[in-house]
Parts: sequence; C-alpha cells; structure tokens
Amino acid sequence: MGASKTRWGRPARAGAASIGGILAAAVLVAGLFTATPAPVRAETGGATHFDFFYGADPCVTAGTPCSSVVEAEDAQDGACYFFSDGVHFTSSDPLAILPADYVYTWGDLALHHFSFIFRTAGPQTITVTDVSVPSITGTLTGIYVSPGQVARLVETVPAATTAGAESQVSVRAEDLWHNLVTSYAGTIGFSSTDSAATLPADHAFSPDDQGVVNLLATFRTAGSRSITVIDLAQPALTDTRTTTVTAAPHLVIDLWPTVSAGQSGMSYEVQAVDASGTINTGYLGTIRFYTSDTQADKPADYTFQAGDHGDVFIPGLTLKTAGNQWVSVYDVSNGLIHGADTTSVTPGPSTTVVLAGLPSGIVAGSQISLSVTPMDSFGNVKTNYLGGDVHFTSTDPLAVLPAVYQFVPGDGGTHTFAVTLKTAGPQTVSVTAGSLSKSASTTVYHGPATHLIVSGLSSPRNAGVAGTLTVRAADAYGNTDSSYHGTIHFTSSDPAAVLPANYTFTGLDAGVHVFSVTLKTAGTRSVTATDTVTGSINGSQTGIVVTAVPGAPSGVSATAGNASALVSWSAPAANGSAITGYTVTSSPGARTCHWTSGPLSCTVTGLTNGTPYTFTVTATNGVGTGPASGPSAPVTPLSGATYHALTPTRILDSRDGTGGLWGAFSSHVARTFQVTGHGGVPANAIAVTGNLTVTGQTSLGFLFIG
Repeated sequence: MGASKTRWGRPARAGAASIGGILAAAVLVAGLFTATPAPVRAETGGATHFDFFYGADPCVTAGTPCSSVVEAEDAQDGACYFFSDGVHFTSSDPLAILPADYVYTWGDLALHHFSFIFRTAGPQTITVTDVSVPSITGTLTGIYVSPGQVARLVETVPAATTAGAESQVSVRAEDLWHNLVTSYAGTIGFSSTDSAATLPADHAFSPDDQGVVNLLATFRTAGSRSITVIDLAQPALTDTRTTTVTAAPHLVIDLWPTVSAGQSGMSYEVQAVDASGTINTGYLGTIRFYTSDTQADKPADYTFQAGDHGDVFIPGLTLKTAGNQWVSVYDVSNGLIHGADTTSVTPGPSTTVVLAGLPSGIVAGSQISLSVTPMDSFGNVKTNYLGGDVHFTSTDPLAVLPAVYQFVPGDGGTHTFAVTLKTAGPQTVSVTAGSLSKSASTTVYHGPATHLIVSGLSSPRNAGVAGTLTVRAADAYGNTDSSYHGTIHFTSSDPAAVLPANYTFTGLDAGVHVFSVTLKTAGTRSVTATDTVTGSINGSQTGIVVTAVPGAPSGVSATAGNASALVSWSAPAANGSAITGYTVTSSPGARTCHWTSGPLSCTVTGLTNGTPYTFTVTATNGVGTGPASGPSAPVTPLSGATYHALTPTRILDSRDGTGGLWGAFSSHVARTFQVTGHGGVPANAIAVTGNLTVTGQTSLGFLFIG
C-alpha cells in the first residue's frame, strides 16, 4: 500500500495546460472549507494511495457537516488523472454519517469532493479505500470533534437505598448523540416525591465540572421515590429517576454521664436496634465513631460479628475536650443506621498556663490587658484552679507590672491583668502561676517626641575648641522617635558660643543628629535645643565646664634693688583652671623670674644698674599662658642699694597739712615735699615706693611726681 498523508487545504488546478503530455483542468470544489492553491502535478504511474485536502480548521462540532477533497495519487504523490476505481469510506466514529461508495471518472481528474458528518466527540479519523485494490487507502487524521449543544440532562441514582442514607445523584449534560457536553454552564435544581428528602442545593455548573456533577441526596420515606433534575433556565432539559427506599435500623451507644479529659481504659456499649426497640441480633454492619471532641481518640471501625448478636462493648474511646460532648456511631455503608449519646467532660490536671492578649506590636506607654489561664494538657481551662501566686516579670526595666495575685473561685480559671511596657524594642512578659510559667513577646514602638535629649559635649573643655553635640528626639520614656521631623533652634548660656543654625530633622536622621558647637566663655555653661513649633519639645546639656587661659595679672609694681627688682602683682581670673605659675619679664633685656607658690612677688636679677626698667607679668594654668599685664612703673636699679620694707605710713595729706602742704592742687603748679627722713624713710634713702591718691577731683588732669 502506498503512503498517504493529510493536507490541510485542497488544491485548485487553474487553466488548461499541457504538463508532461497530461492535460490539467480547472476544478472548483464548493464546500465548508477555503481553497488553498497547490501545484499542478502530472500522473507518473498507477495510484498507490489517496490524499485528503481538508479545510483550514481540523476541529468540527458533532452533527455539523464537513467536507474534503480526496485525490488519487501515485507513489511520488502525483495525481492519477485517469483514476476510475470505486472507493469506500470508513471512520473511527461509529456514529459518523459517511459518503456513499463512489466510482471516480476521468472527468474527476483524480479529485472528488465528499461530505460527511461526525457525531462522536473526541479525536476521529476517516479512511477511504479502493474497493478493487484494498491496499490503496488514505486516512484523514488530526480531527477533534467537539460535543454539540446540550440536548438532555441524564440523571443516575441507585436502584435502592436505605432511608436516611446519603445517596449519590449524578447528572450529565449530553448532546443528541450522548456526548458529554463539558462546556455546559447551566444551573440545575431538584425535586422529589419524598417530601422529607434532603435534596442537593441548586448547582451552577462550572468549568471544573466538565459537564458532570455528583451530588448527594437523602431519602427518608420508605417506598418507591423519584427525584427530578431540571435546568432552571431551560425547563425542557430535565430527567427523572426512581429508587426504592427501605426503612433502616438504628444504633444505640451508652456513654458514662461524666468523664475526665484524657480518661482512658473505658469501654462503651453499642447495640443495633430495630424500629420496635428490639436488638437486631443479625446485624453485621461495620460502624464508625464520630464525636464533637476534635481531640478525641476514637476506636477503629468495628464490624459486628455473628457472635455479637447485635450488642457489643467497644474500648478505645478517650475524650479530651472539656464540656458537653456527643459521640455518634454510623454504619459506614448506610448513614441512616446511626445513634448518639452525650457526656460531660471535666478538665484534667493543670499542666500549663496560657498568657494571652499581648499583641505583636504596641506603642510605648500603652496599657494592655493580659489574661492568665491555667490549662490541662489538652488545652482545657482549669476552671477550678486555685493554685500558687501569680507573679509577672519583664525584660522591660520600665514596665509597670501587676502585683502578686492569688486565683479565687470567681475567676473561673482565668484572670485579666493590666501591663504597661515603656522601653522600645523587643520585650518579653513572663508569668508564673505556682509551678507553671509562660512567656510572650512583643515589639514596643516609640511614642511621639515629647522632649529632646542633648548630650555629647565633653566637660571640662577648653574654650574655643569645637566639639560634637548629639540631639535625640525622645518620647515620654526616653525612646528615640525615629519619625521626628521637627525643626530645632539652639541657644546657650555662653553669649560668645558658636552654635548651629536651625535644623530640620529628616528621615535619614531617624530622630538623632550630631552638631558642632564651640563654647568660648569660661565658666559652667549649657546648650539648649528647642523645637521651633512646639516649644515644650526641648532639652539641654548643662554643667559644661569651659576652661580658658588665665586673665592678665593686675596691680604690677616694682621696687629697684642692686642689679635687681622685686616685682609684685595681683592674681587675675583663673578661668576654670587653677593657676600653676607666673612669669615676670623685664623691658629692656627680657630678664625673667618665675613664680610657683607663695606671695605674689618675684625678684628679677641680672639687671643693669642705672638703667630704668618696666616689668610685665603673665599667668599660666592647665590650659596655657594668658595675656601679659600692663607694664609696671619704671624703676632704676642702683649699685649698693638695699631694699627695706617699711610699714605703710602716710607722709603727705594736703587736706590736713601732713607733710607741710595745704589745700587743693592747682593746674600747672609744682608743689614740693620732703620724703626722706619722714614716716620711717631713712634720710639717705635713694628710692622710695609709695602710693599717691587724689580726692575731690574737679576737672580732668594728671599728676607728675619727680
């Protein structure tokens, strides 16, 4: 048999042309499919197979006519224009309507148009066979037949059932040829001659149903009962089926009135009883246990034996959930054969304590309510718990925790406590109740900023040296408010301080920013930051000790000696750091002396007699050396001179004539008075150091003593 193949699109032979001595004629085939040009081929030998030229779409709908051109071809796929045998069609679709047998004529030029109808959904084929030479065949493949439109609903129910037992009701959507219509999207409803039946709810078919759905119905009235399904939008789509319903026996289970949670080793009686209340000694069904207690250990399924005579004690049922619980038994094959009983389950011994009510996150300072509940090993509240003291602890050092508490009968096994956490970050609250303990964790988030924390400047510190100052926005409990976006302004008790400009916090700051501050004035100083909108949001760093070099000494005086001078002075301000030394410097010559302790005086040596000198003094502390004092009055060292300290004595007072002078001094008038030989001054003294005081001044001027 020659090879055959399927070609999508049939050939069109155009015009009258002589190709290889063979005349090609135009063939136009009318049908369902669009023609596609194909090359003209000349017959090169006898036919070996058939080729189908099918429409562009290989998918069809059941019951819809379709067509194809069938060409007789040789081994080289050339058209056998003079093929004139009869052909017969077969198909994988047993319901297909196929073309009648046909005998090709020369006028067909090896091509003939055939129509056919598929009626069975799914992949299908159609085969053409030469009736004279069966080895000459061709098959059209790759056809997928879709179901037709819904023509009927087909319902399936069991032939017989027991009253009260769930029965499966199957509904299929089919077309005229009984193909399952997987695209059916109607809504169906049910009715029954059994008025007590529990019927399936209205059901809207979905793509997941694929045209078929299995639902449950429960008949409750014995006898022959029917159930009808109907498409609620197309009432013509309906089906009714009948089943025989028989009355069912029932089961009786006998529970203890009260059991303790987890109590094991007990057996329970189960009886099969007919409608008259008599034990059904011939009952051989398999029963299964159900209970409202989701934690319960249930016995395995049990099959009644002939020797049980319908009455058996079954172990293995352990109830664990406190409260009223029901236990039921059902025949696994007939849900109407069942029974139930109830019992009261009391809590077992306390094995744990539950701490509840702590959210995953809270704002610092928020009061929360936590419940403490002792429970048994099955999670039952120990309603009669009167155990040891309840005591709280927390990782939050600022937490406000309840006082120690003792459960009382009115608590019913649960008591609620108020807890306040204040420190931001992960925190844990723990509770102990007697020997039981439990912990719960949360994340405490900062509250809104209520103040600023200003810190970081070292103390003591040198005046004029820049330092870093950290400002942190904090809530009422000192937690950083990372969302703070306020603008702050700086002030200081140091009027000469170099402070930052106003600053607005950004998201990158996360509530903390570092600034540069320079304090310049010695003393104890402070720096304050204040929110420019909400003035109550502020903070200060206080007690900052600012130190500086000492001030300039004052009252510098000198007394000449032999090639020396005794210089004395008054101490300046130490500026926060104790003065550790003084240096006296002469001019000219820059001769010095150094003071480290004792009276504030120092002798400069190495001076030149007869040369006038002035002297300045500087003070030194831990910061450094301060500015020099003003110069002293000039003194002239003399050879052989000896300094004698005298007790201060007034030797001149023009107000009372002491020293021989009376009355006020006039401008540009020289007054002369004797110093040596008076007030203890030796007559041969060559220099005297003294003080001159003017009182009652009437105009500006000066005195010159010489």
